[in-house]
Amino acid sequence: MDEICSVCEGSGLRIVQEDGRQVARPCECRAARRAQRMLEQAHIPRRYENCTLDSYVVSGSRGDDHTLARAHWRARKFVQNFYDKSPGSGLLFTGSVGVGKTHLAVGILKRLIQDYGVQGIFCDYRELLKEVQNSYNQNVAATEMQVLRPIFEAEVLVLDELGASKPSEWVWDTVAHVLNTRYNDLKTTIITTNYSNLGPLGTETVPSPQAQPDTAAGDEARAAMKKETLGDRIGERMRSRLQEMCVVVEMYGKDYRQNENRASFASDKKLTIATSELKISTEVNDPNFNKIFQDGELVEKRTGGMDEGEPIPVRSHPAQEKQVVGADRMGKGKKIARDLKID
Repeated sequence: MDEICSVCEGSGLRIVQEDGRQVARPCECRAARRAQRMLEQAHIPRRYENCTLDSYVVSGSRGDDHTLARAHWRARKFVQNFYDKSPGSGLLFTGSVGVGKTHLAVGILKRLIQDYGVQGIFCDYRELLKEVQNSYNQNVAATEMQVLRPIFEAEVLVLDELGASKPSEWVWDTVAHVLNTRYNDLKTTIITTNYSNLGPLGTETVPSPQAQPDTAAGDEARAAMKKETLGDRIGERMRSRLQEMCVVVEMYGKDYRQNENRASFASDKKLTIATSELKISTEVNDPNFNKIFQDGELVEKRTGGMDEGEPIPVRSHPAQEKQVVGADRMGKGKKIARDLKID
């Protein structure tokens, strides 16, 4: 049972004094109730209903975590600048499984609904295709257009797991119908995919060095991604269209889901990795915080990448590393990173 507002006693109006007169004004609880209704209408799965931008934590002791930090920063900036960006421009989160792509997408959607009253909807790519296919059944009342209308009309659409269904001409046509309609109507689309944002197999592509993982862990994460590319799964023409619709955000890291100590999606706890690894303060996610975890070490970072304030990790130079003396000298050969100096 919903708690009755103590100010308006459930009426949605509060009485205030203006120029010596008593007038009725909308109560603050009305906006909160409206936001709650819009969240319910967004069809966010229960698994992700407690995912927020504040509860996303970049885990430590992984050399590729700077891609997750940049993705988190990008998500926050997207919300902050939602009405200042180009109309219809969205985000494409791509990367290995279990790094939090859906978490960030849902976090963005919830913030836009709660802060700006944006009408948005969450849609699983596979479920959407099943619903459209099912609409062809004569025993089903819903038509294809009735299924797709909410997808077309939503001011913000989160399309999760793009490319997850087996590609076919029908799948490609359906994807093209959805993306082209939203593109032409200048609607914002936020997409997640486990497939790399490269051309079809056999084509040569030179990715941006800044966007690529620069550690062994990052290379391992890329190798673990689907061997097929996004272009193979949805068609190269539609992948090319996505470059116009979305800013590509690449994420690499270990799969959170494989960790027994990871907080459940269904709880309000912040995500962590194994207790044997170093837990990170939420300050690391603050763009003003001047340190970041890199290869298990908290080191200084520079800001000012492609956009002002974007976290860019600064790695220590090999010449600044020194052999550990004492007990570790006996055949272990471990190294520690000395204080990092920034010019």
